Amino acid sequence: MPDMGGGMSSMGNDFMASTELTPLAKWRIEQQEKLSAKAAASDAALQTRVAEAQEALATFYAERTEMTQKRATQNRAAEAEYVQERDAAMIADSWESVCKLVDLKEKDKEEKSTSRMRGLLVQLKHVA
Repeated sequence: MPDMGGGMSSMGNDFMASTELTPLAKWRIEQQEKLSAKAAASDAALQTRVAEAQEALATFYAERTEMTQKRATQNRAAEAEYVQERDAAMIADSWESVCKLVDLKEKDKEEKSTSRMRGLLVQLKHVA
């Protein structure tokens, strides 16, 4: 009887020899592996940038909220002070309140002259 094991092994070696990768196939596999590695690195970098951007946005919104609350508190205090001064001025002499409302300081030359009006208000204040 013929030895079947020996014949099969030589046939298997012939098959393996014919399925060895050609240089082009090896190059394609290497390129595919390189592209996969680049894609993985790119995805990792993208995830890092997205995480940094989300952290920056969270910081920005926290600072913005804090500044908005601080500004609102300052505005409320300024408004309360203004209302108190306004109410106190209404109780006092009406000409005093007019002089407070009118800016009696000298203006720049570019603005319209209101010196005549200021002078009249000051005269009326002293007369009344």
